[in-house]
Amino acid sequence: MGMNHLFSPTRVATFKHVREEEARRMMDKVGMAADNSKAVDISELMLTFTNSVVCRQAFGKKYNEDGEEMKRFIKILYGSQSVFGKIFFSDFFPFTGYVLDDLTRITAYMKECFERQDTYLQEIVDETLDPYRVKPETESMIDLLMEIYRDQPFASKFTLENVKAVVLDIVVAGTDTAAAAVVWGMTYLMKYPHVMKKAQAEVREYMRERGLTFVTEDDVKNLPYFRALVKETLRIEPVIPLLVPRRCSQNTKIAGYDIPAGTTVNVNAWAVSRDEKEWGPNADEFRPERFFEKDVDFKGTDYEFIPFGSGRRMCPGMRLGSAMLEVPYANLLYKFDFKLPNGMKPDEINMDVMTGLAMHKAEHLMLVPEKVNV
Repeated sequence: MGMNHLFSPTRVATFKHVREEEARRMMDKVGMAADNSKAVDISELMLTFTNSVVCRQAFGKKYNEDGEEMKRFIKILYGSQSVFGKIFFSDFFPFTGYVLDDLTRITAYMKECFERQDTYLQEIVDETLDPYRVKPETESMIDLLMEIYRDQPFASKFTLENVKAVVLDIVVAGTDTAAAAVVWGMTYLMKYPHVMKKAQAEVREYMRERGLTFVTEDDVKNLPYFRALVKETLRIEPVIPLLVPRRCSQNTKIAGYDIPAGTTVNVNAWAVSRDEKEWGPNADEFRPERFFEKDVDFKGTDYEFIPFGSGRRMCPGMRLGSAMLEVPYANLLYKFDFKLPNGMKPDEINMDVMTGLAMHKAEHLMLVPEKVNV
C-alpha cells in the first residue's frame, strides 16, 4: 500500500512545492542570522523544517512554528521517538523482565506516550471525517488513507487503527531521518572543509550559469558531486543504524548460526557501510568521490549500502526521505559559507550520538553562517 498509494513518484512530486517552500523559509532564517553575525542551530532548524513539511504532507495542516499546536505535536512526537531508544528488560528476559520494566516505570512512560499520541491522531482522524472541513489545496496523506478506509479495496479490512498506525509511521520516520542526515552531513563538512568547498563550487557554478537563486529538486538531479555527497552522508552515518527489526518467518542459518523461526533480527547497516572489504581501508573517511569509483545506490539492490534497508520490507519512504534532505542541504551549501562558533576547531566537534529511532547527533550543531555573493 505504501509504495503504490503514499510514496509513488507521482505522490512524492505532488508535495514538491511544500518542501521547497519550507526550505525557502529555513534559508530566510539562516540569512537573518548571517546578517547579525549570529550562530544558528542547524539541528533545530532542520527539525523545524521536517516537522513543518511532514505536518503539511500528512495532515494538510500548516502550524505556526511557535504556536501551541506545533509545541504539542513536537512533544508527542519526541515522546514517541524516545520510547524507541529505551532499553526494555523484557526484551532480554521475556518471562521476568516485565517486573523490572514496571519497577523502573518504563512501561508506564511508554503507555503515557502512546496514549497522548493516540489521542492526537484520533483528533486528526475526526477532523478529516468532518464533512464541513475545509480541505487542503493538495490532498494530504491522511485524506488518501481515509479514502482507502471508506472504499476498502484490500482483501483484509483496513481499519481506523490502521489509518492511525500508518500516519504515525510517516510522521515519526519522516521528521527524524532527514533532519538527522543533514545535521550529520554538515558536521562532517565542517571536519572536511575541502569536501565542502568542492560541493559548494559545483552548486554555485551550476546556479550562476543558469541565473538561478534557489536550488530545486529538479536542479539536484544535475549536481553529480552533491548527489555523491548525499550518498556519502548516508553511508558514513546511516540515520537508522540497525534498520527496522525483522522477525524470521522460518528456521534459518546465518554464518553458521542457527536462527529459530520467530527470532527478532537486526541488520547493522552502520557496520556494513564501514566494512573495509567493501569500502577499502579508508572506510571511516568522509570522501564522496568513492561513489564515482563504485557504482552503488541506496535503492536496496547494493547490499553494502542499505541506509533504507532492502527487499519487500525496505523503507517505503525512501524517495520522500531523500527529497526532504536534498533541497535544504543543497541550499545551505549554495547560499552560505560556515564557520564554527567561538573559535572552535573541527577536531573539537562532539561526535557522540543520541539514542532513539534515528541516530541524532547528541549535541546540537551550532554554526555561524556568512552570506555569499552569488
